[in-house]
Amino acid sequence: MFKNLDKNTIIGIVLIALMVGLYVRNVSTKAKEYEKSKAISKEITDTSSKQNEKVVASKLDTAKVLNEVVTDTNLTQNQVINMSNKLVSFEINTLGGGFTNANIKNYTTFEEQPVKMLPKEKTQMFLKIPTNSGIVSTKNIDFTPVSVSDTKVVLKSQNGIEIIYELDSDNYMLKQSWAVSGLDKSKNVEMEFVTEMMQQEANLERERQYSTIKYLTNSGSYTTNLNPAKNTEETSTESFKYISFGQQFFNTTIIPSVSFSKGTFSTFYLENELDYVKKYKATLSIPSSENLTFKYFVGPTSYSLLKEEKIDLEEIVPLSQDFVIFRWVKIFNEYLIIPLFDFLSQFFTNYGIIIFLLTLIIKTVLLPLSYKTYKSGVAMRVLKPELDKLRAKHGDDQQAFAQEQMKIFSEYGVSPFGGCLPMLLQMPILVAMFSFFPAAIELRHQAFLWAPDLSTFDSIINLPFKIPFYGAHVSLFALLMTVTQIGTSWYMQKLQPSSPQADQMKLMIYIMPIFMLFLFNSFPAAITYYYLLQNIISIVQQWAVTKIFISEEKIREEIDAHKKKPKKQSLFQKKMQEAMQLAEEQKKMQQNRKK
Repeated sequence: MFKNLDKNTIIGIVLIALMVGLYVRNVSTKAKEYEKSKAISKEITDTSSKQNEKVVASKLDTAKVLNEVVTDTNLTQNQVINMSNKLVSFEINTLGGGFTNANIKNYTTFEEQPVKMLPKEKTQMFLKIPTNSGIVSTKNIDFTPVSVSDTKVVLKSQNGIEIIYELDSDNYMLKQSWAVSGLDKSKNVEMEFVTEMMQQEANLERERQYSTIKYLTNSGSYTTNLNPAKNTEETSTESFKYISFGQQFFNTTIIPSVSFSKGTFSTFYLENELDYVKKYKATLSIPSSENLTFKYFVGPTSYSLLKEEKIDLEEIVPLSQDFVIFRWVKIFNEYLIIPLFDFLSQFFTNYGIIIFLLTLIIKTVLLPLSYKTYKSGVAMRVLKPELDKLRAKHGDDQQAFAQEQMKIFSEYGVSPFGGCLPMLLQMPILVAMFSFFPAAIELRHQAFLWAPDLSTFDSIINLPFKIPFYGAHVSLFALLMTVTQIGTSWYMQKLQPSSPQADQMKLMIYIMPIFMLFLFNSFPAAITYYYLLQNIISIVQQWAVTKIFISEEKIREEIDAHKKKPKKQSLFQKKMQEAMQLAEEQKKMQQNRKK
């Protein structure tokens, strides 16, 4: 089957092997980073002397800051005031004037517990305010409640600082207004924010992959992300509209009334610490004003919900991969996938059915492009007898075979690449879906068939051991996706005429789907279910089109009619012919040298 491997095929196989190798190396590098983190964690734990503690702390200054538990000798003076609406509740702390213990109503964790953010023991939020008499830190100021209700709280300190909290009845936005007298407007106000994200999803590793700090600069059209794969510290000297401390499906976002002028942010976690997702710290600078105002969005990362705020908050939703060449793909999600998904959600409550209808509609819309691919395949099959004669004539001389084959394609008006362009035009939709499903909070905790949650992987078997690069579970959707992918590739190749190149490509039919199986086993069930549907619908469409709508007899008539027309080579055909002639001449020269 694989005896006729030419140079191009060998290069192709080497490139694919290189891609796999790079992927393995990337995973291996991450594993080494995890081991390094574990070693550092063990060093911190095992260190007993104060001198050693200082050494370790100097290695992990960021870790030290983020690992601090919020404690204070005056904490007993703190009075807690509850603010609440039908969507979210907060605890306002009179000591420092900040808020903690946000409870997101109508959502639960994977353990069916309330979703809680900004835990009091792990969260600090205070201002450093420049006044004419010096810098005043609100961290240890004991504020007195002046007015208290469920949706409005007024606090005031002895030195004249006033804080007003306001919470509307039907959204997740908490407004905080500061009134300060004796302010030094020549200096900036600094906000210190430290928090720890609690685990909300079943797959902690994947939740960490989607948890990071994002901020939108005044000159940017999309958010800047801190690297979610490792501990990171970053400083922005450019002003930014907001900063978001996110998890996979929830976020805490700070929106000032006047843009932050600069900021330093850091993320930190240790792989072997399983009681939190990530630790965040930020020092934010904002121009001084006697009436400072901040808005805090603390709630679900829902694209439609964030877009309603009309301040570009929806940009924190990862609708494309964070690479320049992929960022334009989010256009398909914003203007096609999300509107269609929302429209179907108005009529159906089962998201497995919604994904099926979404896939069916998209495949139907793209059918004209697929039709061209299928028609090209039928045309190639019609030419099979001619190509078989050429193959028998030239034997193992693939260069001569390719040269004659191009002449036949030109004579009959058939392009061997006729199906490539339509397939490439469909790729943006596939890539867009790859980003859409992991970001769709609507799929969270939604069951379908054997999958209890479409936002995480479906597991039919939990293994007692972990297979490298695969995991410790078996995803049935991923397995079925792989089987149908092999079936789709086999069926498409069956329609193609036999040739050395076709025989060589049979190897790829099995390599790529198996590679995808390892890659997709831990992906959300919604993704693997979608690609499974893609494969099934493609098989059905191809069978129907090639058996019912595309007649081989009609294609043969078109080919014969084209053969009788005067031929005029296209620029591409001329270049291909020149390249083949040059290759043939070089081959003859090499043979002469050997003689």
